[in-house]
Amino acid sequence: MEACRDCTYRMPNTPEMVDIEAIDVAPTCLAFYPAPIPDEILDGTITHDIPMPTQQNTYVFRALSQAV
Repeated sequence: MEACRDCTYRMPNTPEMVDIEAIDVAPTCLAFYPAPIPDEILDGTITHDIPMPTQQNTYVFRALSQAV
């Protein structure tokens, strides 16, 4: 989950995401919305540096420090 916390595409700032995180439901991001971020990314088993087959787009991890 640590990498996800620093990802540009994570969606924690909407009221819906804040409420969901308050009840401990898996977070989502632009890559997987509306589905949760897959467990293997959250637990660090795999990095999200290439799109996953389950994605409907090509968003991958991008650190907030790389955001323009």
